[in-house]
Amino acid sequence: MALMGRGVGWSFRRRGRRRLGAVQRAVTPLLAGAGFVVLVFAPGRHTALARWELAADSLPLLLAAVAWRWWRPTDEGLPDALRLRRRSRRIALRFASVPGVGSAVALALAVGAHGAGGHDAAQAALWLAVAAPVPVLVEAFLWRLAPSSLRQDVRIGGLVEEIQGLNARIAYSARLVFDPELGHLGRVVPQQHAPRPEAPGAPLAVVPDRVLAKRMVMQRLSFAEERWLVNASIRWDGSALLVTDIGGRTVAAPARRGARSLAGEPVELVWVIEESYGDPVREAFVLLLDSQDRCLLTMSGLGFDADELAALASTARLACSRYHLRLPATDRLGHALLPRMFPRRRGHIHVQLGLSAA
Repeated sequence: MALMGRGVGWSFRRRGRRRLGAVQRAVTPLLAGAGFVVLVFAPGRHTALARWELAADSLPLLLAAVAWRWWRPTDEGLPDALRLRRRSRRIALRFASVPGVGSAVALALAVGAHGAGGHDAAQAALWLAVAAPVPVLVEAFLWRLAPSSLRQDVRIGGLVEEIQGLNARIAYSARLVFDPELGHLGRVVPQQHAPRPEAPGAPLAVVPDRVLAKRMVMQRLSFAEERWLVNASIRWDGSALLVTDIGGRTVAAPARRGARSLAGEPVELVWVIEESYGDPVREAFVLLLDSQDRCLLTMSGLGFDADELAALASTARLACSRYHLRLPATDRLGHALLPRMFPRRRGHIHVQLGLSAA
Protein backbone atom coordinates (compact mmCIF):
# COMPACT_ATOMS: atom_id res chain seq x y z
CA MET A 1 0.00 0.00 0.00
CA ALA A 2 2.83 2.36 0.82
CA LEU A 3 4.44 1.71 -2.56
CA MET A 4 1.11 2.24 -4.30
CA GLY A 5 0.61 5.50 -2.42
CA ARG A 6 4.07 6.75 -3.44
CA GLY A 7 3.39 5.76 -7.05
CA VAL A 8 0.09 7.64 -7.11
CA GLY A 9 1.73 10.67 -5.51
CA TRP A 10 4.56 10.64 -8.05
CA SER A 11 2.01 10.44 -10.88
CA PHE A 12 0.10 13.45 -9.56
CA ARG A 13 3.33 15.43 -9.09
CA ARG A 14 4.38 14.62 -12.65
CA ARG A 15 1.03 15.77 -14.01
CA GLY A 16 1.28 18.91 -11.92
CA ARG A 17 4.76 19.68 -13.32
CA ARG A 18 3.48 19.19 -16.85
CA ARG A 19 0.55 21.58 -16.29
CA LEU A 20 2.83 24.12 -14.64
CA GLY A 21 5.26 23.80 -17.54
CA ALA A 22 2.44 24.40 -20.03
CA VAL A 23 1.40 27.55 -18.14
CA GLN A 24 4.99 28.77 -17.99
CA ARG A 25 5.48 28.19 -21.72
CA ALA A 26 2.37 30.23 -22.44
CA VAL A 27 3.74 33.26 -20.57
CA THR A 28 6.55 33.88 -23.10
CA PRO A 29 4.32 34.47 -26.16
CA LEU A 30 1.95 36.59 -24.04
CA LEU A 31 4.74 38.91 -22.90
CA ALA A 32 6.26 39.03 -26.38
CA GLY A 33 2.87 39.74 -27.95
CA ALA A 34 2.16 42.56 -25.50
CA GLY A 35 5.59 44.08 -26.20
CA PHE A 36 5.09 43.95 -29.97
CA VAL A 37 1.63 45.51 -29.66
CA VAL A 38 3.08 48.44 -27.73
CA LEU A 39 5.94 48.71 -30.23
CA VAL A 40 3.56 48.68 -33.20
CA PHE A 41 1.51 51.54 -31.80
CA ALA A 42 4.60 53.69 -31.20
CA PRO A 43 4.97 55.01 -34.81
CA GLY A 44 1.34 56.20 -34.72
CA ARG A 45 2.06 58.81 -32.07
CA HIS A 46 2.15 62.41 -33.22
CA THR A 47 5.27 63.54 -31.36
CA ALA A 48 8.72 62.02 -31.32
CA LEU A 49 8.73 62.00 -27.50
CA ALA A 50 5.52 59.97 -27.39
CA ARG A 51 6.93 57.48 -29.89
CA TRP A 52 10.09 57.08 -27.82
CA GLU A 53 8.05 56.59 -24.65
CA LEU A 54 6.01 53.78 -26.18
CA ALA A 55 9.09 52.15 -27.68
CA ALA A 56 10.81 52.31 -24.28
CA ASP A 57 7.69 50.84 -22.62
CA SER A 58 7.82 47.83 -24.94
CA LEU A 59 11.43 47.01 -24.06
CA PRO A 60 10.75 45.58 -20.53
CA LEU A 61 8.02 43.34 -21.95
CA LEU A 62 10.25 42.02 -24.74
CA LEU A 63 13.19 41.40 -22.40
CA ALA A 64 10.90 39.71 -19.87
CA ALA A 65 9.64 37.40 -22.63
CA VAL A 66 13.23 36.37 -23.37
CA ALA A 67 14.21 36.05 -19.71
CA TRP A 68 11.13 34.09 -18.68
CA ARG A 69 12.31 30.93 -20.46
CA TRP A 70 15.31 30.86 -18.13
CA TRP A 71 12.98 30.61 -15.13
CA ARG A 72 11.38 27.42 -16.40
CA PRO A 73 12.68 24.13 -14.92
CA THR A 74 15.48 22.23 -16.65
CA ASP A 75 14.38 19.57 -19.12
CA GLU A 76 13.92 16.09 -17.70
CA GLY A 77 15.66 12.96 -18.94
CA LEU A 78 19.09 14.58 -19.40
CA PRO A 79 22.31 12.95 -18.20
CA ASP A 80 23.24 14.10 -14.71
CA ALA A 81 26.34 16.07 -15.77
CA LEU A 82 24.54 17.84 -18.63
CA ARG A 83 21.58 18.61 -16.38
CA LEU A 84 23.94 20.11 -13.78
CA ARG A 85 25.68 22.24 -16.41
CA ARG A 86 22.45 23.57 -17.84
CA ARG A 87 21.01 24.24 -14.40
CA SER A 88 24.15 26.17 -13.45
CA ARG A 89 23.96 28.23 -16.65
CA ARG A 90 20.23 28.81 -16.20
CA ILE A 91 20.72 30.03 -12.63
CA ALA A 92 23.34 32.49 -13.84
CA LEU A 93 20.97 33.71 -16.55
CA ARG A 94 18.21 34.12 -13.97
CA PHE A 95 20.45 36.32 -11.84
CA ALA A 96 21.40 38.26 -14.96
CA SER A 97 17.79 38.69 -16.07
CA VAL A 98 16.79 40.59 -12.92
CA PRO A 99 19.10 43.60 -13.45
CA GLY A 100 18.58 43.26 -17.21
CA VAL A 101 14.82 43.69 -17.02
CA GLY A 102 15.29 46.22 -14.24
CA SER A 103 17.51 48.26 -16.55
CA ALA A 104 14.80 48.25 -19.21
CA VAL A 105 12.20 49.39 -16.68
CA ALA A 106 14.49 52.18 -15.45
CA LEU A 107 15.10 53.25 -19.04
CA ALA A 108 11.35 53.42 -19.67
CA LEU A 109 10.96 55.56 -16.54
CA ALA A 110 13.85 57.79 -17.61
CA VAL A 111 12.27 58.43 -21.02
CA GLY A 112 8.91 59.29 -19.47
CA ALA A 113 10.22 61.31 -16.54
CA HIS A 114 11.70 64.80 -16.45
CA GLY A 115 14.20 66.64 -14.30
CA ALA A 116 16.07 64.95 -11.46
CA GLY A 117 13.82 61.88 -11.52
CA GLY A 118 14.62 61.18 -15.15
CA HIS A 119 18.34 61.65 -14.52
CA ASP A 120 18.32 59.23 -11.57
CA ALA A 121 16.38 56.65 -13.57
CA ALA A 122 18.85 56.92 -16.46
CA GLN A 123 21.78 56.37 -14.08
CA ALA A 124 20.02 53.37 -12.55
CA ALA A 125 19.41 51.94 -16.02
CA LEU A 126 23.10 52.31 -16.86
CA TRP A 127 24.38 50.62 -13.70
CA LEU A 128 21.85 47.80 -13.96
CA ALA A 129 22.86 47.21 -17.57
CA VAL A 130 26.52 47.00 -16.49
CA ALA A 131 25.64 44.53 -13.71
CA ALA A 132 23.51 42.25 -15.90
CA PRO A 133 26.31 40.22 -17.59
CA VAL A 134 28.32 39.76 -14.38
CA PRO A 135 26.58 36.53 -13.19
CA VAL A 136 27.05 34.92 -16.61
CA LEU A 137 30.75 35.84 -16.71
CA VAL A 138 31.31 34.59 -13.16
CA GLU A 139 29.56 31.29 -13.93
CA ALA A 140 31.65 30.78 -17.08
CA PHE A 141 34.84 31.44 -15.11
CA LEU A 142 33.86 29.06 -12.30
CA TRP A 143 32.96 26.37 -14.81
CA ARG A 144 36.53 26.48 -16.13
CA LEU A 145 37.62 25.50 -12.61
CA ALA A 146 35.33 22.45 -12.55
CA PRO A 147 36.98 18.99 -12.66
CA SER A 148 37.93 17.91 -16.16
CA SER A 149 36.00 14.65 -15.72
CA LEU A 150 32.79 16.60 -15.12
CA ARG A 151 33.36 18.80 -18.17
CA GLN A 152 34.05 15.70 -20.26
CA ASP A 153 30.78 14.12 -19.06
CA VAL A 154 28.95 17.28 -20.11
CA ARG A 155 30.54 17.11 -23.55
CA ILE A 156 29.51 13.47 -23.94
CA GLY A 157 25.97 14.25 -22.76
CA GLY A 158 25.64 17.08 -25.27
CA LEU A 159 26.90 14.85 -28.07
CA VAL A 160 24.47 12.05 -27.19
CA GLU A 161 21.60 14.56 -27.06
CA GLU A 162 22.56 15.93 -30.49
CA ILE A 163 22.69 12.40 -31.95
CA GLN A 164 19.30 11.53 -30.48
CA GLY A 165 17.81 14.69 -31.97
CA LEU A 166 19.20 13.86 -35.41
CA ASN A 167 18.06 10.23 -35.23
CA ALA A 168 14.53 11.37 -34.49
CA ARG A 169 14.42 13.22 -37.83
CA ILE A 170 16.18 10.84 -40.23
CA ALA A 171 15.44 7.43 -41.73
CA TYR A 172 16.13 4.36 -39.61
CA SER A 173 18.77 3.08 -42.05
CA ALA A 174 20.79 6.30 -41.71
CA ARG A 175 20.65 6.59 -37.93
CA LEU A 176 23.84 7.40 -36.07
CA VAL A 177 25.28 5.13 -33.38
CA PHE A 178 27.32 6.54 -30.50
CA ASP A 179 30.14 4.36 -29.16
CA PRO A 180 31.66 5.61 -25.86
CA GLU A 181 34.77 3.44 -26.46
CA LEU A 182 35.77 5.14 -29.71
CA GLY A 183 38.30 7.94 -29.72
CA HIS A 184 39.15 9.89 -26.60
CA LEU A 185 35.66 10.36 -25.16
CA GLY A 186 33.44 8.44 -27.56
CA ARG A 187 32.11 9.36 -30.96
CA VAL A 188 29.71 8.34 -33.72
CA VAL A 189 30.65 5.01 -35.29
CA PRO A 190 32.25 5.77 -38.70
CA GLN A 191 31.46 3.88 -41.88
CA GLN A 192 35.15 2.96 -42.18
CA HIS A 193 38.13 3.27 -39.86
CA ALA A 194 41.81 2.45 -40.24
CA PRO A 195 44.09 2.51 -37.15
CA ARG A 196 47.26 4.54 -37.00
CA PRO A 197 50.18 2.75 -38.70
CA GLU A 198 53.36 1.98 -36.80
CA ALA A 199 55.68 3.75 -39.27
CA PRO A 200 55.36 6.45 -41.96
CA GLY A 201 55.56 5.68 -45.67
CA ALA A 202 56.88 7.25 -48.84
CA PRO A 203 56.04 10.85 -49.91
CA LEU A 204 52.56 11.26 -51.36
CA ALA A 205 50.38 14.19 -52.47
CA VAL A 206 46.60 14.44 -52.88
CA VAL A 207 44.98 17.18 -54.97
CA PRO A 208 41.30 17.87 -55.71
CA ASP A 209 39.82 16.42 -58.90
CA ARG A 210 37.67 18.51 -61.25
CA VAL A 211 35.22 15.69 -62.04
CA LEU A 212 34.64 14.94 -58.36
CA ALA A 213 34.22 18.65 -57.60
CA LYS A 214 31.54 19.07 -60.29
CA ARG A 215 29.79 15.97 -59.01
CA MET A 216 29.72 17.45 -55.51
CA VAL A 217 28.40 20.91 -56.38
CA MET A 218 26.14 19.76 -59.26
CA GLN A 219 26.68 23.03 -61.12
CA ARG A 220 29.29 25.05 -62.93
CA LEU A 221 32.35 25.73 -60.79
CA SER A 222 32.83 29.27 -59.54
CA PHE A 223 36.05 31.27 -59.88
CA ALA A 224 37.01 30.48 -56.26
CA GLU A 225 36.34 26.78 -56.81
CA GLU A 226 38.50 26.81 -59.95
CA ARG A 227 41.34 28.39 -57.98
CA TRP A 228 40.83 25.78 -55.29
CA LEU A 229 41.33 22.98 -57.81
CA VAL A 230 44.60 24.55 -58.94
CA ASN A 231 46.16 25.47 -55.59
CA ALA A 232 44.73 23.30 -52.81
CA SER A 233 46.56 20.13 -51.78
CA ILE A 234 47.46 17.83 -48.90
CA ARG A 235 50.85 16.13 -49.09
CA TRP A 236 53.31 14.11 -47.06
CA ASP A 237 56.93 14.80 -47.93
CA GLY A 238 58.36 12.00 -45.84
CA SER A 239 58.81 14.02 -42.65
CA ALA A 240 55.97 16.57 -42.47
CA LEU A 241 52.31 16.91 -43.42
CA LEU A 242 51.70 20.01 -45.57
CA VAL A 243 48.26 21.51 -46.30
CA THR A 244 48.01 24.21 -48.97
CA ASP A 245 45.01 26.51 -49.30
CA ILE A 246 43.41 28.39 -52.21
CA GLY A 247 46.03 31.14 -52.07
CA GLY A 248 49.04 28.83 -51.99
CA ARG A 249 49.68 29.36 -48.28
CA THR A 250 50.90 26.31 -46.40
CA VAL A 251 50.15 24.83 -42.99
CA ALA A 252 52.72 22.32 -41.72
CA ALA A 253 53.00 19.70 -39.00
CA PRO A 254 55.60 19.63 -37.57
CA ALA A 255 56.58 23.27 -37.98
CA ARG A 256 58.37 24.31 -41.16
CA ARG A 257 60.05 27.58 -42.09
CA GLY A 258 57.74 29.78 -44.15
CA ALA A 259 54.64 27.78 -43.20
CA ARG A 260 52.06 28.20 -40.50
CA SER A 261 52.18 25.36 -37.96
CA LEU A 262 49.34 23.41 -36.38
CA ALA A 263 48.62 23.85 -32.69
CA GLY A 264 49.45 20.21 -31.96
CA GLU A 265 50.49 16.90 -33.45
CA PRO A 266 47.84 15.39 -35.76
CA VAL A 267 47.12 11.71 -35.11
CA GLU A 268 44.01 11.17 -37.23
CA LEU A 269 42.54 12.33 -40.52
CA VAL A 270 38.73 12.39 -40.69
CA TRP A 271 36.85 12.50 -43.99
CA VAL A 272 33.25 13.65 -43.68
CA ILE A 273 30.76 13.92 -46.52
CA GLU A 274 27.20 15.02 -45.85
CA GLU A 275 24.13 15.20 -47.97
CA SER A 276 20.54 16.19 -47.28
CA TYR A 277 17.54 14.19 -48.37
CA GLY A 278 16.24 15.43 -51.71
CA ASP A 279 19.34 17.54 -52.38
CA PRO A 280 21.99 16.17 -54.81
CA VAL A 281 24.64 18.63 -53.59
CA ARG A 282 27.21 17.15 -51.24
CA GLU A 283 29.44 18.96 -48.77
CA ALA A 284 32.74 17.46 -47.67
CA PHE A 285 35.22 18.21 -44.89
CA VAL A 286 38.73 17.05 -44.07
CA LEU A 287 39.62 17.24 -40.38
CA LEU A 288 42.93 16.75 -38.60
CA LEU A 289 42.59 15.67 -34.96
CA ASP A 290 44.99 15.48 -32.04
CA SER A 291 45.17 12.61 -29.54
CA GLN A 292 42.18 13.98 -27.57
CA ASP A 293 39.85 14.22 -30.60
CA ARG A 294 40.23 17.99 -30.69
CA CYS A 295 40.17 19.50 -34.15
CA LEU A 296 43.43 21.12 -35.23
CA LEU A 297 42.41 21.91 -38.80
CA THR A 298 39.19 21.92 -40.82
CA MET A 299 39.52 21.91 -44.59
CA SER A 300 36.99 21.94 -47.38
CA GLY A 301 36.86 18.53 -49.04
CA LEU A 302 35.74 19.82 -52.44
CA GLY A 303 37.15 17.56 -55.15
CA PHE A 304 39.12 15.25 -52.86
CA ASP A 305 38.84 11.48 -53.21
CA ALA A 306 38.22 9.47 -50.03
CA ASP A 307 40.45 6.55 -51.06
CA GLU A 308 43.35 8.86 -51.90
CA LEU A 309 42.99 10.60 -48.54
CA ALA A 310 42.99 7.23 -46.76
CA ALA A 311 46.23 6.31 -48.57
CA LEU A 312 47.75 9.65 -47.60
CA ALA A 313 46.73 9.17 -43.95
CA SER A 314 48.39 5.75 -43.94
CA THR A 315 51.68 6.97 -45.39
CA ALA A 316 51.69 10.02 -43.08
CA ARG A 317 51.17 7.70 -40.07
CA LEU A 318 47.66 8.94 -39.29
CA ALA A 319 44.56 7.00 -38.37
CA CYS A 320 41.70 7.55 -40.83
CA SER A 321 37.94 7.61 -40.28
CA ARG A 322 35.25 8.09 -42.93
CA TYR A 323 31.76 9.44 -42.29
CA HIS A 324 29.00 9.58 -44.90
CA LEU A 325 25.97 11.16 -43.28
CA ARG A 326 22.52 11.66 -44.75
CA LEU A 327 20.64 14.30 -42.80
CA PRO A 328 17.31 16.17 -42.95
CA ALA A 329 17.25 19.14 -45.30
CA THR A 330 17.02 21.50 -42.30
CA ASP A 331 20.25 20.27 -40.69
CA ARG A 332 23.87 20.92 -41.54
CA LEU A 333 26.44 18.66 -39.94
CA GLY A 334 29.17 21.26 -39.78
CA HIS A 335 26.91 23.52 -37.70
CA ALA A 336 25.83 21.00 -35.04
CA LEU A 337 27.37 17.56 -34.70
CA LEU A 338 31.00 18.13 -35.76
CA PRO A 339 31.80 20.80 -33.13
CA ARG A 340 30.41 18.52 -30.42
CA MET A 341 32.19 15.39 -31.60
CA PHE A 342 35.45 17.14 -32.46
CA PRO A 343 35.69 20.41 -30.48
CA ARG A 344 38.19 22.89 -31.83
CA ARG A 345 41.52 23.21 -30.11
CA ARG A 346 42.86 26.68 -29.43
CA GLY A 347 44.71 27.80 -32.53
CA HIS A 348 42.37 25.85 -34.83
CA ILE A 349 42.87 26.63 -38.53
CA HIS A 350 40.02 26.72 -41.05
CA VAL A 351 41.08 26.15 -44.66
CA GLN A 352 38.10 26.90 -46.90
CA LEU A 353 37.23 28.31 -50.34
CA GLY A 354 38.77 31.62 -49.33
CA LEU A 355 41.46 32.69 -46.91
CA SER A 356 42.72 30.59 -44.01
CA ALA A 357 41.22 31.69 -40.73
CA ALA A 358 41.89 30.75 -37.11
